[in-house]
Amino acid sequence: MNIQQTIERLKEIEKSVFVKQRMPTIHDISKLLTHYNINHTLSRSVNVVEHRTKGRNYVNSRYNGKEGWELKSDGLHLDTSDSYYSTNKWYHAKSILEIIIVRNEQRAN
Repeated sequence: MNIQQTIERLKEIEKSVFVKQRMPTIHDISKLLTHYNINHTLSRSVNVVEHRTKGRNYVNSRYNGKEGWELKSDGLHLDTSDSYYSTNKWYHAKSILEIIIVRNEQRAN
């Protein structure tokens, strides 16, 4: 996916909490942030969820954890191994677009 397609997809997602669009890949988002010279880190992540029952700790059905990618930047934290990553895509899309708008305003001044 190119930069413009990534931006258009994020705009579609931002329009509605219930939109059926898929979030761009975290690698496409990283490319987008790099294009706008926005500092960020991209690394592997593992999310293991534990719960307690009758005084014992158990790991949920993920066993050794759900693997994914984590992207961090000022005011932005995306983690594809998080259970709520896809649920919060509207918020993530909005945050990414706001960061890009701020960066463009800084460039203009």
